[in-house]
Amino acid sequence: MSERFFNWERRPAITRKTPEGGIEGLFISTGSQVWSKASPVEILESGQELSRGKFLETFPDLPAWESAPPTSKPSAELLNRDALRAKLLTYPGATESSVERGLTAYDERAKQKFALMERAHSNALAEASLDRMRYPRPPGWRSVFFYPGSIRPRNMTLFWLALAAAITWFWIAP
Repeated sequence: MSERFFNWERRPAITRKTPEGGIEGLFISTGSQVWSKASPVEILESGQELSRGKFLETFPDLPAWESAPPTSKPSAELLNRDALRAKLLTYPGATESSVERGLTAYDERAKQKFALMERAHSNALAEASLDRMRYPRPPGWRSVFFYPGSIRPRNMTLFWLALAAAITWFWIAP
């Protein structure tokens, strides 16, 4: 498996490919010696990548991550998928087949995003590329105004905020 090593807020963290082709994230919380699940996107975005040697030097006496349980089966992502399915089914005109098509499209978007981020794209650049490729955004107001997985606003949001501020300034200034 392809593994990448990180200093994630002074905690050891790794991302690795799963046998199914996805990416999973693992970290050890402070004061623990057990690998826990984490969002690989968060680790990739906010962690400092280290070489394997530097990782083992920075974090000695780590339990083996090879024996850490795989997170690709019953994980938080599957629970989130069920919650997302339930949310999408409440939308007007939603059918079981349309919801399944939407979930498949979101899965494809996530796979493409991980592929872009592995090629050293930032989260914002990956999201902009996905928008140009016409992948659907996840549902909810947050993904309209912010890049998923971060609190960075989308560029058009910044444009409209700047325009509103300029209009307000010129209206109030005289």
